[in-house]
Amino acid sequence: MKEENPENEKEPSERTGRSMKKPQDELPEIICPVCGRPLESYNIPTVEVVIKDELRFLFPFRFRIVDCKPLLEYDFAHADEGPKKTSHRLTAVIRTEFDDKGNCTVFDIIEVLPGKKRKR
Repeated sequence: MKEENPENEKEPSERTGRSMKKPQDELPEIICPVCGRPLESYNIPTVEVVIKDELRFLFPFRFRIVDCKPLLEYDFAHADEGPKKTSHRLTAVIRTEFDDKGNCTVFDIIEVLPGKKRKR
């Protein structure tokens, strides 16, 4: 008799460790590489911000990523709540997958790096 393996039964986004439907409270802890403090849930880039707001804002018409697995770099700021109350730039490396309808089915932050300095 064949044993069922529940891991193989799951959707692709469930196997990656960060489901698309997890509430903000269940996001994995990410430590800031600059200050060493954990990022709060409001600091962590989400699929809503990166894909639905930012990317769709840049390309609002005739734009769809279809059936591919791009690796994205997303620049954002981390507000340091320490005594100086400063912020610093970070870059999230995000693994994504899109289905044949253009929907983002996987959104995994695989690494957070210190942000690149802007040239003035």
